[in-house]
Amino acid sequence: MSSSVSISIPYGYSVIIGQRLNLNVTLTSSVSISDNTYIQIINADNKITLLDSSRSDEVPGLFTLFLEISPDINDGDSINFELYISSNVAFPKKPVMYTGRTLKNDSLTLFYDKNALEVPTQPNYPPSGNDGKSRTRVMAIVRDEKGNPIPKVFVFISSVNPKDIEKVNLYQSDNETKIEIKQNINDEGIFLSTDWYGNLVFYIYAKELQPVSLEFYTRIFGVTNEIPADNALNIVNDKPENPHDYLAAPGIEGYDNGGELTNHGQTSFLIDIPPYPGAQKGDMIKMRINNVSTIYEYPLLQLSELGNYSSFSMPYFAFTVGAVSTFSYVVFRQGRDTLYSRSLTLTYTGESWPKPVYYDKCVVYSSFGVNEPNNIIEEADPKDCEHATSHNTVNCKAISKSHDLDDPALFVQITGTNDITDKTKPPLGSMVDLTLHIKSNPRTVTKTYSKQIPSVAGSDGQTATTTINIARKYVRDCHEFKDCTAGRIEFSYQVRSENTHSQTWVGRIDTASTGEGDC
Repeated sequence: MSSSVSISIPYGYSVIIGQRLNLNVTLTSSVSISDNTYIQIINADNKITLLDSSRSDEVPGLFTLFLEISPDINDGDSINFELYISSNVAFPKKPVMYTGRTLKNDSLTLFYDKNALEVPTQPNYPPSGNDGKSRTRVMAIVRDEKGNPIPKVFVFISSVNPKDIEKVNLYQSDNETKIEIKQNINDEGIFLSTDWYGNLVFYIYAKELQPVSLEFYTRIFGVTNEIPADNALNIVNDKPENPHDYLAAPGIEGYDNGGELTNHGQTSFLIDIPPYPGAQKGDMIKMRINNVSTIYEYPLLQLSELGNYSSFSMPYFAFTVGAVSTFSYVVFRQGRDTLYSRSLTLTYTGESWPKPVYYDKCVVYSSFGVNEPNNIIEEADPKDCEHATSHNTVNCKAISKSHDLDDPALFVQITGTNDITDKTKPPLGSMVDLTLHIKSNPRTVTKTYSKQIPSVAGSDGQTATTTINIARKYVRDCHEFKDCTAGRIEFSYQVRSENTHSQTWVGRIDTASTGEGDC
């Protein structure tokens, strides 16, 4: 007679101090297992408590133990116990050992490579269904209170609306193995383990003809509440289902639809987003050129921002010179349908004479600090592999002084001046909006920061700088492409009061996770 015992959380895994966990125990035997079979834990040293247990009516030999890890143990303590099975079958005792760990709660925050996906019109399977336009990688690095990665700890993942998680397909970090959604008391979701380096990684594939706005969260029961993902994941069509549902086209100040767009010596233009039904604070307005989303997006802060040219702007260089382009926008609304606008048609004529004056580029420093020339990261062409160096690439070394997700991994400096004849620098006291844009394999990041340049000049009596910290969470896990081309990282800024843009700083980025050498 053969018999065996297997458990859902393997020997040697991590658990969180104070955690409540469900341990599935599967008994297999060559003979029928008695209905009177039950499981106890023994030799537990008060570090773990069995709260309850149940037996599945659907899966033979499946038992679930509801366990609680003591809140009074120390980080790194071993939790040892045995499973004793009372049954008509002589099952062996099952030794179990876990390691108790503390948890930095916000390290459970999920991040997407892309937070907007196309709705596929045909089956969407890994690894490259719909040319990758309808999938995204999702990731977090789970850490303890000291910032150390936690290996092999299970995390529960679900969506705010539990049924929404059924509207996508989920795959393991190998981008191949499908993850089955399971019921956990009142929630549907998945239990997913970190790897040996604390990485929690999985893939989301949009389902055929299934638009949805997903709000994912993570949780470790007994320890955390629901930890929301960094953003909502919007899976949207490229046009409304009903052709009569288009919103009004955007307006460009001083421009009539269908003609030539000239910059008149300016670096940027103002945009009018007409009022639309059901507008709410927090709606996200994303601009599109030729039906392709751009990096320019604007949260609606006040309803008064609609219907005028006061709040939204873009640089002219977003358009291709001499080509007919369409200009439109999409409105993402949390928990509601996505809205699409009609298009404005234009042909950008290029720079006029005199050429518009752009402010100087920002200066980018590594995580080792500002005002030290050796820490400056130089610009570089992401496609120029031959001349790539440690001084012109945002790499693991450059961001290595940051550890937690919110630690500064880069510092960006913008210099202002009180010299009214110097048009290369913004005036002192200006409020600037800095835009970070990353396009890497496979991660895409867009983030805007706002900060004021000091009103008083520094020691030279003429200039002053403001420094903006770029958090680690926005620049990690950016891989190079297969042909050795690095990811592309850009910084540009706009002076809000003048609606004037800077030149764009363009560089290389390769901060790929590589196991023990993880950035």
